Amino acid sequence: NLLVVPVYADFNSMEVYLPEGSEWIDYWDKTVYNGGQVIDYNTSDINKLPLFVRSGAILPMRREQNWLDTGEIWDPLILDIYPDRASAFVLYEDDKRTTYYQKGEYSKTYLSCLQDSIKTEIKIGETSGDYKGKPESRKIVIRINQIYSEPLKVSLNSGICNKTDSNQASYNELPNWYYDKENNLVLISARIQSSKETQIEIIK
Repeated sequence: NLLVVPVYADFNSMEVYLPEGSEWIDYWDKTVYNGGQVIDYNTSDINKLPLFVRSGAILPMRREQNWLDTGEIWDPLILDIYPDRASAFVLYEDDKRTTYYQKGEYSKTYLSCLQDSIKTEIKIGETSGDYKGKPESRKIVIRINQIYSEPLKVSLNSGICNKTDSNQASYNELPNWYYDKENNLVLISARIQSSKETQIEIIK
């Protein structure tokens, strides 16, 4: 789902091959490229590693931190999604401290995204499996990229999400959403239960 391009010399540009079969999105400026071609990429900015995302990717993420706390629950769990028809991802988690995963102490959560001309549908499945410290509920923030017009409505488990006018408000625990017109991005925030499936619909 990610293509990382090491810059191994003092170059202002590099040729990058993008594998065929998918579109590739520049992670930084969201430019979309067709796969199966070589592009000339600007590498003059030493603070920006060339990074591309395969269309359809579902990327689980956490908040930025300058240290590693191996036992911390990812709360909020951030899903960075690049819709392309139908795609899926299985999120694996364990206690982040021991080797008990070798004894079967871990969980899996099935994630999917389905997009058509009418809506984008995201499903977060019921979490299966168990381990010490597994959260019963957690805050979730979903970032849906490449949404080029403001949705008519957003629903969570068939209930209407509230629209907010602030990017920061989208990180609250109440179900809500925000449309970032400048970045063609929909942000959705809610607290969900691990034992239940969550379904989100973005109606165009």
